[in-house]
Amino acid sequence: MNEQLSDFLTIDDFDVEGKIVLFRADINSVVIDGKVQMKERILENAKTIRELSEKKARVVILAHQSRVGRDDFTSLEQHAQLLRNLLDLKFIDDIIGPAAREAIKNLSDG
Repeated sequence: MNEQLSDFLTIDDFDVEGKIVLFRADINSVVIDGKVQMKERILENAKTIRELSEKKARVVILAHQSRVGRDDFTSLEQHAQLLRNLLDLKFIDDIIGPAAREAIKNLSDG
């Protein structure tokens, strides 16, 4: 292994079983006629999320596409649907409020 790369830890270096893992996903995607398009980055993020789930982590995915009020802002609901085609997940339209907290509290391992 490259000596420089060996300085970095990977998922395999951690015991994530039963732990809440906050995964910051970069899933920005092209939106055409209001519809989010499947992109390679969604597929690649799905692989990592799946690996965490297989290791029995309680995965919380954090992402955004632009900012509220900007012309290019879009909800992540469509992104979640694309991911749901690849993984078992639930979209929560909340960040730090009661719905988000309750959903995190009720996560199961994996």
